[in-house]
Amino acid sequence: MIANTQKSICKVVEENMSAKRSSAILIGWLVLLGALIGLVTAQEEIELPVPPGRLITVDGYQVHLFCVGEGSPTVIFEGGGGGINTLESWSLQEPISAYTRICVYDRSGEGWSEPRTEPRSWEQYTIELERILEAAEIESPYVMVGMSFGGPVARLFAMRNPDQVVGVVLIDGIVPGFERQALERIPAYREGMEGFMGFLRSMLDGVEAGTWTPADAAQLAPPITLPGYEDQQAYISILMQPSFSRAVIEAFTMVREDEGEGFTEPHALGDIPLIVFAHGGEYGLPLQGEDLVTFETMWREAQETQAASSTNGVLVIPQGTSHRLFDERPDLVLGMIRTLVESSRDEG
Repeated sequence: MIANTQKSICKVVEENMSAKRSSAILIGWLVLLGALIGLVTAQEEIELPVPPGRLITVDGYQVHLFCVGEGSPTVIFEGGGGGINTLESWSLQEPISAYTRICVYDRSGEGWSEPRTEPRSWEQYTIELERILEAAEIESPYVMVGMSFGGPVARLFAMRNPDQVVGVVLIDGIVPGFERQALERIPAYREGMEGFMGFLRSMLDGVEAGTWTPADAAQLAPPITLPGYEDQQAYISILMQPSFSRAVIEAFTMVREDEGEGFTEPHALGDIPLIVFAHGGEYGLPLQGEDLVTFETMWREAQETQAASSTNGVLVIPQGTSHRLFDERPDLVLGMIRTLVESSRDEG
């Protein structure tokens, strides 16, 4: 991240955090911001390059869907929040495509997908996924895979469509209602997230004012391994879209306000095979002392409850892993996904 970008982010976060917090805490939250989202701005939107997948029309909106591989069941991947899933999921798509079809898409307002007008909610995201699969004629059965922000969507899809889903894998997935509880119980977490949301709002102001440049984006964009997109130009172009910034703000605002309604019923998934991965080390937040212990205890309890949503649920806790669990143990996650795919074929 170049120097002027650092100064801008530091100023915004400092204005939203108590002066009593140490510089180490502030730096930690800045690292988190960079890990969650590399957002840049421009006065005029830059034309997007050709997408890796196909654009389909769903309810009058253009949606980008990227499927590779052949075979059944189809793996549907719901990626994390604050990124561009169709450009960042190749490390998962490529190995899975060797033995079955896997589809990834850009949510409303993200990537190449047009923003929709409906308020964001887990239910709305799930309805949109249902409509995408219907419009694209991607037939069931499905193995739903949800990472972080994508966890509740994968889980709710299975709850709403149990006859179409033969397995669910959640990779350190958000548990609906958790964020609201953490904000109430952990002062340092609340303070840090207020800074995070302040940064996002300031970022959107910059997008609309044209105070950020493609050069900044080049410094913030993550490495891309998808063939043909390694130069990051597509990623940079998308980060320069104001609609992307707005979509991320709407998503994180929804998560903060969500009370978890509809997700608390025991065994809501029936006996659908469910693998819940939970990090076995620390999440990776700049929390200390009792705040850290409280957060990690709450997260572990939430993952245990999540695993109990199926009578055929299993909780897997890889030792020493963080919220970047897939990057740290791709072999384990990919192995479990393949097991579910092959088991469904044996039973079919």
